[in-house]
This record gives sequence, structure tokens and C-alpha cells, in this order.
Amino acid sequence: MIKKVILLLESPFNKRDYKRFGIEILQQNGFKVEVWDLSPVFYPKMNLIPPDPVEFHGLRIFKNKAEVNTALKELTSDDMIITWFVYPRFFWLYKGISRSKARYSSMVLVSVPPYYGEGNSPAKKSLFNRILNVLKRPQQLISKIIFIKNKIFTSIPYKCLSIKPIAFWFAAVADNLKTNLFPCDKTTKVVFLHVFDYDLYLEKQKKISVNYENNAVFLDLYAPFHEDNDICGLPQLITAEKYYPSLCKFFDYVEKEQSTKVDIAAHPRSHYNDHPDYFNKRTLRVGQTIEMVRDAKFVITHDSASFNFAIMYYKPMIFIITEEMVRNNLTAMVYNMASWFGKKPINIDKPYCIDWEKELTVNKLQYDKYIKTFIKTEGTEQKYAWEIVADKLKTEA
Repeated sequence: MIKKVILLLESPFNKRDYKRFGIEILQQNGFKVEVWDLSPVFYPKMNLIPPDPVEFHGLRIFKNKAEVNTALKELTSDDMIITWFVYPRFFWLYKGISRSKARYSSMVLVSVPPYYGEGNSPAKKSLFNRILNVLKRPQQLISKIIFIKNKIFTSIPYKCLSIKPIAFWFAAVADNLKTNLFPCDKTTKVVFLHVFDYDLYLEKQKKISVNYENNAVFLDLYAPFHEDNDICGLPQLITAEKYYPSLCKFFDYVEKEQSTKVDIAAHPRSHYNDHPDYFNKRTLRVGQTIEMVRDAKFVITHDSASFNFAIMYYKPMIFIITEEMVRNNLTAMVYNMASWFGKKPINIDKPYCIDWEKELTVNKLQYDKYIKTFIKTEGTEQKYAWEIVADKLKTEA
């Protein structure tokens, strides 16, 4: 019988995590909950500080692998670990978990299109051009190497490496199963939930709408300063000096053309209070993305996963890129997302030529198809994801 749930994180725990990881829901279902912050283990030279820290009595922060392995040895068969970490990259962790008495499960509750849309497929380029393109883009080359490494590593039977299989694979949608980077076998139970964003959607359905003046909304990525660049050891390819003036110039144009204002839904891990006013005094809100999208006339985005909110609320979407993004090969996912809705990203560093009727039209059938493919599997329960997780864990003898 599972009595305690342990959530493993690779970034500092914060208020946003406390809510989206269902701490209170698990506790209300009778589980003791611990959160293990492993960020100092993975990134010992970095000082990762969330903009919204939170105090939680079940939080444990580890400094090195030895501390983690010692804690794992202390666990019992009544403990269930839930991890988001891919197996090949964190082999040492899976090895430690396999030596422990605890059971464990994996979870993927984020889903975006993994394939190129029609017209953007790399298969339409010659092999020579594809190889040349990869060699010219160090970031893409690294991704390819990691992909090949993962393929080779996961082809080795888990039992040969003394890795025990996961008990549950909690997946947002069936598409998550196409890339298996978790140790599964025939005993592993697959449970479909939905993406994290759908929980917020369910919550907002129960509340009265707050009017944000029906403005347009930009889904901010905090692109020049995003912590993933440091975590992954990637060079800074988007500069604040070029990026934000390009955005503001485009927003000025949009506001004039559509007689509206563009508000900024700030990235949840952004620290804009520590920066100059990059958005020229435009309204900027943190932690209110879903409300802003729900009450917006339309949404402007790159490839933010928060565009799920625009789809669930059937909002028109305008996809944009910059010349820096093009030059540094950072546009593939934007093209990919846009192609799902019959659109192409607008390069805002080039002369504007926008078909507003097309950009502001919603294809409901395509939105519905996207929801079923990447947000919520048809037929799954209309309840919070962590309520479904709790129900399943209670069945684990």
C-alpha cells in the first residue's frame, strides 16, 4: 500500500510547482508528500532562484549524488517515487531507485507537436543539405547526438543493467508514448491524464471571468534570459538589445491596425523587476496567463506551451519569429506549431504584410483535433490530473 509520494525535481521548487504538482490533492487523498529538489546535484555551479519561492515542510534539498543515494536506501515498499527525468540522461538516478525498496512511476504531462507540419519537413531537403544544416548549427548537432545516444542506450534491455521497470506511466496523451525514454515492461500500467494546462482550464471553468479589457496577449518566453540556456549549457542566441525592440515595434503596429492594446503574459520564471522596462510600459502580469488568454481578442506567440490555453478557449493565434531566431535555427518548433493551423510565422524584423482575416480566423475543427492529439485524450475523466493519479496509486497493493 502506497503511503508516501516523492516528487523528484531538477529545478528549485516554487509556488507554481506546489499547485501544478498536486501537493494538496495528494495530501487530501491520504498520502504523505515529499518534494526532492535535485537542482544543486545536477547544476552545482548555478544559482537558480525562482521568482516565486514557497515554504513547504516536505521539501528536501540535496547537494550531491551521495546524499540522494543515501536517502533512496532509506525508502520502503510503501513509498512511490514520481519522476519526469528521462532514463538515459539520469541513469545513475534510475540505478539508485532500482536498488531501493521503493516503487516508482514516470510522468509526462506536457505535450507539443514532435513532428514537422506539411511543407516544413526536413525530408523534403536533400541529405547533403540536411547534414550541412546540422553541422552549421551547433545546437542542432548537440540535439542529434543526444537523440542517437538515447536510441542506442534504450535499445539495451533494462534487466541487463539491473534497472527495474516503472509501475505507472502517467501520460498526457497517446502521442507521448511514441518516444519512450522510460524503463517499461509488460507490468507497467499506462494511464492517460491530460496536460498540466488542462487542470487550470478546469479550475477556471468554475470561476467568474475577470475582464482584462479584451486586449491582445503576447505569451512571453523570457527568451534572452531563460534559465534553460544556462541549465543546458547553451550559448545565448537571442539578445535583449535586438529582441525586445523588435517585439515593441511589432506590438505598436498591431495596436494601430487592430485598435487594441497588447498585454504581456510574462513567463512564470521571469524576473522582469530586475530589468529595464523592455515592453515600453505595456501591462505585464505574472501567473495570470490563462486568465489573460481567456479574455483576449487574440494571442501572439512564438512556441510557448501556454498556447494550449488559446486552443482550449478557441482564440485566434498569430505566430511570430525574429531574424535572430532565423539566423540561429530557433524557428523549427514555431513553424511546426503554426503549420497545425494552416499558418506560417511572421518574421517581425521584415516589412509587415499581414492578412488579418486569415490570422484572426479560428478553424474549430483543427483546434478540436489538436486538443484530442496533444492536450486531452478523448474519453479521459473530467477531473484534475492529480486526482486521477491519486486514484491509481490507491490501487497499488
